[in-house]
Amino acid sequence: MSHENRLAELFDRLAKDGSAERYETLFDDVVRQTLEGMSVRPGHQLLDAGCGTGWATRRLGKLAAGAQAIGVDVSPAMIARADETSDWTSRARFERMAIEDLDFPDAKFDHVFSLETLEYVEDVERALASIARVVKPGGRFELLVHRRADSPRTEAWAELFELPMQWLSETDWAEAVRAAGFEVESADSLKESRDAAPFAETPTVPDEAARDELLSRVGVHWIRGIRAE
Repeated sequence: MSHENRLAELFDRLAKDGSAERYETLFDDVVRQTLEGMSVRPGHQLLDAGCGTGWATRRLGKLAAGAQAIGVDVSPAMIARADETSDWTSRARFERMAIEDLDFPDAKFDHVFSLETLEYVEDVERALASIARVVKPGGRFELLVHRRADSPRTEAWAELFELPMQWLSETDWAEAVRAAGFEVESADSLKESRDAAPFAETPTVPDEAARDELLSRVGVHWIRGIRAE
């Protein structure tokens, strides 16, 4: 079975057992901080690369009047859940698509957002090149990486899912983004900022102690890239 098919099978399972939707509870504050830092203007085109159930895509589509958001995911079950839960007010739509082979015209998007996705791809260089191709010159790339070598507890996720995963340091991720044709504007750790954040159990964050370590103390790595003119 190919890596893409194994990945689709894994996330189909997470969509069907409700795990995927519980990630919204965990990442709500991190995504809020990211979206507040994005300069989305009316009419902008946005891509959510690895959209899951589409909750972040819908938020992206509401950032500015006339903005349009497209969410893509390799999992048919994730796309089905995204369509089922669409509120039809956020100017968001969803398509099944592998990030390594984005089926969009060159320079289509003003912004690409990707949360906890590129860690799972088989070929990071190919995935980043695919993303870079569809970003307009001067457009923005918001990459949120959770599993990385700077967060040792996340190393076990590959064994948990029985799937090869990327294991890069924060520096390696920044270099990979630069190599794809982006200028790295900043690289920071985004941490949970709420004093009493709600908790939802997921395979990678099974209890509140794990949540506190992974999201409150270590955080999610946020790389902001600008497509070279």
